[in-house]
Amino acid sequence: MNLGIYKWSTLNRFASADTIVPDTNNPQSFNRFSYVRNNPLKLIDPSGHGECGSPWEQTCNEPQYDLTGWLPGAMRRGAQAEQLDLMRYAYIAALTDDSDTTIIWAAVWLDEASTTFLDLNTKFGEWDVKREMEVLGEGITLCSSDACRWVDYSVPGNILYGYVAASVGMPEDFSRIAGGILEILEGNFNPAFADNAFENPYDSIAVGFGYDLFEEYGPDITNSEFSAALTTDILVLFQPPPDTFSPPGPAQSQENSYSVQRFDCLASRDCIDPEAK
Repeated sequence: MNLGIYKWSTLNRFASADTIVPDTNNPQSFNRFSYVRNNPLKLIDPSGHGECGSPWEQTCNEPQYDLTGWLPGAMRRGAQAEQLDLMRYAYIAALTDDSDTTIIWAAVWLDEASTTFLDLNTKFGEWDVKREMEVLGEGITLCSSDACRWVDYSVPGNILYGYVAASVGMPEDFSRIAGGILEILEGNFNPAFADNAFENPYDSIAVGFGYDLFEEYGPDITNSEFSAALTTDILVLFQPPPDTFSPPGPAQSQENSYSVQRFDCLASRDCIDPEAK
């Protein structure tokens, strides 16, 4: 009987089709094989889902809560996305030519293009990744070079939003106002946030960090640049998980196994606005 298990003679390991990374929205991700480092042929567990062993402190099938390695790829995708080119061109035109004709032309384009941006990034849009991250857990992990910390599931999505908003030239103040409007529309109105345009101050911190990252590194931030920028001093500023969250273990670094599209808000994942049903 063919179990789909192969002897990889070069590595002296059993290998099998990777069942962790593949994503139905990314067919190329199925062309992968897995094995475990401490599993030569004389051992068992050819699936690669058993204990990873020393020096790892996690099992191969443990959920990945650390999104430090996932986030830079998602930021690059958003900042370089063709869907937002119109918005970028309109902002560039308005900034480089202040003639009345250009300003009017840019305003018309921005009105249309900003709708595309908001449709993608907010209120159950395709890149509204916070919806699927909440399914993973109310808390996720981010790691600086010397520490890891449990933070609210919304933090990576807010960093991503700020980075992509900066990439299309959206002023940070406008982004904050838009965030406040969304808080109200989603039933999260809090008069205590009035001085921050009714946006959650924690959201503003994460969004602002995204803006800072784009200003410093541009649209092609690398994983190492992101890790260097994510200092412990910044980590402690992010929103902590809710009091109801029970960490499954200590916050720890994990190798990224998620595709860039893993947390996209798609109907195929039942990520649908309840009001639209």
